[in-house]
Amino acid sequence: KYSVASDQTYASCTGIGTATDTNIMIADVYYKNGKEVHKKQFATALGSPKIKYCQPPKKADISVDNYILRVCYGDFSCEFREGMISSIKRRGRVLLDSPMRLNIHRAYIDNDGIDGLFPRHIEEWKTALLDRFYFNMFDIDVEEGEERVCVTVSGSYTANSLYSGFHTKIIYEVFPSGVILVSLRCEPYGDLPSVLPRFGVVLENSREYDRVRWLGRGPLENYPDSSANAPVGIYERGIGELNTDYDYPQDTGNRELTYALTLTDSRGNSGLSVVGSDSFSFSYHGFALDNLTLARHKNELVPSEVNYLYVDYKMRGIGSRSCGPDPEEKYEFHPHKFAFSFALCDTDFNGALELSRMDFGRKTEPLSQTYIYKKTEKIAQIADCDL
Repeated sequence: KYSVASDQTYASCTGIGTATDTNIMIADVYYKNGKEVHKKQFATALGSPKIKYCQPPKKADISVDNYILRVCYGDFSCEFREGMISSIKRRGRVLLDSPMRLNIHRAYIDNDGIDGLFPRHIEEWKTALLDRFYFNMFDIDVEEGEERVCVTVSGSYTANSLYSGFHTKIIYEVFPSGVILVSLRCEPYGDLPSVLPRFGVVLENSREYDRVRWLGRGPLENYPDSSANAPVGIYERGIGELNTDYDYPQDTGNRELTYALTLTDSRGNSGLSVVGSDSFSFSYHGFALDNLTLARHKNELVPSEVNYLYVDYKMRGIGSRSCGPDPEEKYEFHPHKFAFSFALCDTDFNGALELSRMDFGRKTEPLSQTYIYKKTEKIAQIADCDL
């Protein structure tokens, strides 16, 4: 609600988005000649703590067939292949039908460098084969509790023939309600680049889900160091409106500080929802990342058969290297140990908002500040036959 000063130049607006019940967003809005010219938003410490997420006890049906692990609770089922969740179905509706993938690569922006002219970080990212990283599963464990099934996967996220990547543990907690909590714990190893472009997951979705409704920064695209013009709020956009049509294709459409999102079709029917254990950044594309990376002109972008939802732990800032410095240090992404948690669920947007107020018992947070590669570690591991 607005309380406008008598000169019609200033207003104080409270309650612009309640990202979680622990923070209430406040905004100071400035007007000139009846038009909004400036808005400053900040969070207060008002509100109530999150509510612990609990489910009544229920027996799950767990099976393994042809190396596919299946967990069912009545009309809800999910499958796992090679350590990745690959299918989610609820009441006959298909929410996911291809494996989730880890992702550390982004289409190069001008400030990352210009391929073939000013390589900057592009050269070390190419040398490290960041666009060819894949998850290699070592072990999987399934434990059924009273109110959830816990699937724990251990492995390495790396590229073939290189000693560098992330030791990775993925914990899936499957609840009878159809909520699947995904928790990653990643620790860097080997000779990684000094900075990384991003880290998160990518989920393929049917092209019929061509709209996104979200609670987070918006409505325009924004990155860690370019988000002051993107207040936290509730927004809805079609996939074409989410991405900037740059003449020279590059990474586009990122939204920071997202707490919940729901994919919908043109009729308003909801598809997959993503809810942050804390917050995450996202982007939604109708073309493949390889296509976006290799295209030199926007007419070279080819619509894909599926849409790609990127859910990121962290995105590197964009800086101003094309005419100035790299991102400020606080917006850089150096390799480090971290935990990243989010939930996948079958719910409409209001249900996703309610889940964003829940405490799932896991946090998204850095677990170290930086990582320094020591060549002696590799030599010792080879000697101990640990590689």
